[in-house]
Amino acid sequence: MRYIIQILVLAGLIGSLSSCESLITTVPESKLPKETEKVVVHAYISPQDSIIIVKVGISTPLLGVINGNEGSYSVVGQDTIFYAGGNVENAIVVLSNSKKQSVEIPYYKPEMLYKIDAHQFPIEAGETYTLNVETPIGKVEATCTVPKENTIATNYKIDTLTDNINGIFTKLFRINFDWKDIAGQANYYTTKTTLTTPMRLHRGSSEYPPNYIVRTIKYYGYWNEDNGQQIYQTDMSRDGKVISSPIGMVQLGMDVAYSNGERYNAYFAGEKSTITLEVLNTDKNYYDYHRAVRINNRQDGNPFVEPVPIPTNIKNGLGCFAASNKSILTVVF
Repeated sequence: MRYIIQILVLAGLIGSLSSCESLITTVPESKLPKETEKVVVHAYISPQDSIIIVKVGISTPLLGVINGNEGSYSVVGQDTIFYAGGNVENAIVVLSNSKKQSVEIPYYKPEMLYKIDAHQFPIEAGETYTLNVETPIGKVEATCTVPKENTIATNYKIDTLTDNINGIFTKLFRINFDWKDIAGQANYYTTKTTLTTPMRLHRGSSEYPPNYIVRTIKYYGYWNEDNGQQIYQTDMSRDGKVISSPIGMVQLGMDVAYSNGERYNAYFAGEKSTITLEVLNTDKNYYDYHRAVRINNRQDGNPFVEPVPIPTNIKNGLGCFAASNKSILTVVF
């Protein structure tokens, strides 16, 4: 009787699999919902920046055949957008302010973006700016207002660690700092840090070879939030109070490509380093967009976590046009 039951169970499983297979239907591409390409624009302005940059691309439809040469947008350095593929070189990009002053931003092919020196069109605190972009597939527009005030880093703490990467020891800088919230208004913050230091460049596995060159290299920090602070913060319930940054980490790289196109091993030269501590008082567009992108990136493709919609303030398009008013404290360590 036991064998009969097992055979019946097996037969039931086979029947279930057969019925599941019958539910699979191939839908012709012609019957799929039509998704149209959209203009994607990213631009972030600040009175403290020396260059105004605008990146213009074309979105890839969710459905249909995806070109293998096309890429996607990602946030690098917290507000720098890198896009591989879908680049638009023949757009007309115009930035204007509330005083009816405007400037057309030319395309710079080596970097595949539109840029001008900020001295040609200074960005002012408290001013409202409009970005108009005209492309072969359509026109888009966005508006943002630069925050009037900024606040500077205080009570900073910097220490160093020795990190072992595959048996090679390298220097790791750990950084965090505070700042006081600008009272009496809603504020949105994020932080940045960079480290510029001399490095010994040479070929070979020895840390102290007889021949090497010394070059100054700039490294960008990242934030690990181990102290419970978020990368993107608001002053909600903390108006006028002290706010702390996440823990910033600057890893000195081991492998460096120098300007002659050759690669070198890089070791900390043991000299003084210049560290910048940045506090960005951003508008809500900046906060909403970057926070949503970060939440989605941290889900790491987990199919059981509901994705967060990525907001956009680009009319008829995608992306983000936002502003910040930043302070930069330079420390020699």
